[in-house]
Amino acid sequence: MAEATASFSREKLLEIARTLPPAPKILARLSQLIEDINVDLGQVADLIKRDGPLTARLMHISSSVFHGTARIGSIDEAVNRVGLSEVHRIVGLITSKRLAENPLEFYGVSTELLHEHMLYTALASEALAELSDMDPRNAYTGGLMRPLGILILDRLASRMPALEPYDHALHGSYINWEGRTFGVTNCDVAALVFADWWFPQEIIDGVRDHYLLREEDLDNRFACLLNLAGRLSAIAGFDLPGERQHWELSPRKLAAAGISEAQVEEAAEDANQRFARLRTSLR
Repeated sequence: MAEATASFSREKLLEIARTLPPAPKILARLSQLIEDINVDLGQVADLIKRDGPLTARLMHISSSVFHGTARIGSIDEAVNRVGLSEVHRIVGLITSKRLAENPLEFYGVSTELLHEHMLYTALASEALAELSDMDPRNAYTGGLMRPLGILILDRLASRMPALEPYDHALHGSYINWEGRTFGVTNCDVAALVFADWWFPQEIIDGVRDHYLLREEDLDNRFACLLNLAGRLSAIAGFDLPGERQHWELSPRKLAAAGISEAQVEEAAEDANQRFARLRTSLR
């Protein structure tokens, strides 16, 4: 991680991260539990119950999955009937909605765009992973949580008096503005928090490197996958303005990811279909 300024130490950034809803931590722990083939479904249910609003929304959405049948009456029933993979996807969906409850004032990103960007990037990452030998569940989580550093730095900016917000014409990219303003990039902040929250190492390293700023970042296949997912999100109209220059497609990037251009197009079609099906689930 790049050295933060004295004013924005590791402890300060983690303090701000703790002001976020608890759902991302639950998502990280859920990913770990599902990796265990001997996981007790009761453990999964107990984990979700730690967050009341998450529990209520999961039961509501799970009931809609079984539209036409008896309403699901408990989180234990939801976990049993929906299945672990779908529970993970729904928890991610709810997490993105809760993290996007407020606009990113200093980044100029609306609540609607932030939520749609997170969800679409998650689905695109998942679709790309399914066409490769990478873990679709980690890909979904990594794509969904990719902007976490942006959320934290936006909250940090709100504590700084008279701070000028990001201006694309003036700064050109988020990382230019972040470096001058905070002395650290959103990718580094996300990696720091993911490590503190015990996210899988693949996600920590992938989000840290996914802008592919250095030649060695291309050795990280998961970072390349997240980068390609960012491109698909931009093509779909959900890009964040200060990141556009990172998503250019190149033969080198495709080769590094081990994904063909035809597979990228196939993943885009899959992501579009999944997004159309899920985007109304929280309404």
